[in-house]
Amino acid sequence: MINLKRKVKDLNFESSKKNEEIEALKRNIRSTRQQEIEVEVKVYIEECARLRHQLEEVIRSKDTFADP
Repeated sequence: MINLKRKVKDLNFESSKKNEEIEALKRNIRSTRQQEIEVEVKVYIEECARLRHQLEEVIRSKDTFADP
């Protein structure tokens, strides 16, 4: 009887540890996804700025050729 009680106690302890690990992983996954989205937004903004600069250069060069 005592062995069964000890076994139940150990299994409950293991179960709570596993649940804590699962919750920690869930929080980590959410955090990681949020960081990925932030990086994607930053890259998108940089790419938009680069393309805008290129477009302005093309417009400027066309204006230069049209002025003679």
